[in-house]
Amino acid sequence: MKLNYLLIIFFVYISMPCRAQSSNFAYHVLKNISFGHQNIAANCFVQDSLGMIWVGTNNGLYNYDGYTAKSAPIPDKKFKTFIHALLTLDNKYLAVGTGDGLFIYDYIKDVHEVVGDLAHVDVRSLLLDEDKLWIGTLNGLYVYILEKMYN
Repeated sequence: MKLNYLLIIFFVYISMPCRAQSSNFAYHVLKNISFGHQNIAANCFVQDSLGMIWVGTNNGLYNYDGYTAKSAPIPDKKFKTFIHALLTLDNKYLAVGTGDGLFIYDYIKDVHEVVGDLAHVDVRSLLLDEDKLWIGTLNGLYVYILEKMYN
């Protein structure tokens, strides 16, 4: 009898739904972001110090000012490719990891520089740790000291 009572209590507790987090998750859909008539998928995004949202897509880099999305003004066709990772650096730089290397974009001066050692490496992830930029690629993990990179 006691065993039956314990089994009933056990099965009642097992059948109760448990939640680790609140189900009241709220999000906002930005319906006015349009990349034209192209079939573009967003892979990553980051917000810079000026409030601009940068979106890495399968067709290059785009910026969104809260009203419209535009293709980033980078003339090099090499970077109109898969953008896998974005990271803001020093309130004026954007590290952009692509399927064909890494480049640093100065969005204040509108200039970019290719990181030479990673010119044709498929960059997948970026992480900033104090003055070190960790770069995850399909060929391994790289680290750059940012002081040396900028000078």
